[in-house]
Amino acid sequence: MLPVIDMRSTCRLCSSKLLWLVAIASLLLQTVLLAAPRRTTSRTRAYARPEYVIVVPFANEGGAGDDDWIGIALQQVLQFKLSHVPGLHVLQYEQYRPMPIREYTIPVQSESIEARAERLRQSLGRWTLILGTFLPAGDELDIRIYAATRSSGTLQQVRTLRGRLEEMGTLLDEGMSALLRAVLPLGAMGGTEWRGKVPTRSAEALQWFARGVLAAQEDSDQAGLCYLSAVQLDPTFLAAHWAVVPFCRTQRDTEGALEHVNVVAAAMPNDVQVRMARAAALSGVGDFMEAAKEYQLCAKLNPRLQKSLNQHIVRCYSRANQLDKALTWAKGLLRSAPNDGSALTVIGGVYQARGEHKEAVEYFQRAIRQEPTSWRAYWELGQCYAQLGRLDDAAQQYRAGLAQQPKALSLVRALADVYEQQGKTNEAVREWERLLELSPPGSALAREAEQRLAALKPGK
Repeated sequence: MLPVIDMRSTCRLCSSKLLWLVAIASLLLQTVLLAAPRRTTSRTRAYARPEYVIVVPFANEGGAGDDDWIGIALQQVLQFKLSHVPGLHVLQYEQYRPMPIREYTIPVQSESIEARAERLRQSLGRWTLILGTFLPAGDELDIRIYAATRSSGTLQQVRTLRGRLEEMGTLLDEGMSALLRAVLPLGAMGGTEWRGKVPTRSAEALQWFARGVLAAQEDSDQAGLCYLSAVQLDPTFLAAHWAVVPFCRTQRDTEGALEHVNVVAAAMPNDVQVRMARAAALSGVGDFMEAAKEYQLCAKLNPRLQKSLNQHIVRCYSRANQLDKALTWAKGLLRSAPNDGSALTVIGGVYQARGEHKEAVEYFQRAIRQEPTSWRAYWELGQCYAQLGRLDDAAQQYRAGLAQQPKALSLVRALADVYEQQGKTNEAVREWERLLELSPPGSALAREAEQRLAALKPGK
């Protein structure tokens, strides 16, 4: 008689063995994957967390105050180099310092470099700190570069350099690879080998550049003139060209700003910060079509900026009177940011340029509801009402915006202008005086306020 086989118990046994085999195989696979070396792909590098660094002026080890400018020049040239390294985000130390610049150039005889690093980290914040010392020796310099990373905070000497003063830029290139290896996080895009080439700097050009940095604390016009002197002495001095651009803007020299930005852009064609500055300079000279192309290039270089750059593109096409293109881009912007106040303001501006005031008013009002503290939408809505001859409504919008942003110069100027059109002389005088008080001395707005006040108060 054949034995009776219980098929149900047999299946349960096989199923149990199969589950155990699957579990063992899964554990083995996880062990292999964990043990395998992890490769850093280009995609991983592209999204690596950037390292935030601050470069401070190098301390004058010689102690002679006349040579302090060298420490500032070293800091500025090094800061400019590092600001264009992928994987690094260079913080402008001038925005963080709570004390005068002279406090950063204390001779090292009065404190050790370790004590100085700790003092600066406490005052500037726990960023990666780059500092150093220099000792003038005739026409040559002895330079020591130090770094204290954000993660460890431990001060380490990165590199010792010696070379001629007028070759400061090239001399710093020799220590850049060691510096990048010390401060860049693992997986940072671009690698840690420095491949930059900087033309030889003249000592006189560097001295004028450093004088500009010192003067910028008290007199921006004097600083700009110093930067211009550095550029004239050394037309290849990119950091000086870059520093001249804000000065040209304050002087309303739009052609000059574009000229200096073009020099930097030619040397750094794929730098987003530089390309955006070039787009702004092109807008300043009225070349809005080229500015739109430049903003589109910026969006390709850094897709994360796409939304904000699209707003600039829409404005450029609108100001170039390419209203169909502006509306096409505006509709795309609306799809990507249906409730963004600034985007709604830009779209309203396109409809206003097309003469479709009803739609423009609707978008401006939506923008105000989304971002009630932003002055721009109030100003745009007021401008729209003023074009329609609704001056009371325009003034109401300007006042509402000023209630949110009391120092918004565009709103103050617009309100003063509306009061003049309405014949409300006392109110207009009050707003022009307010504009004069808030505007930087000697600026275009200040000059306009002075002219209007002279016209409204001829006997005073």
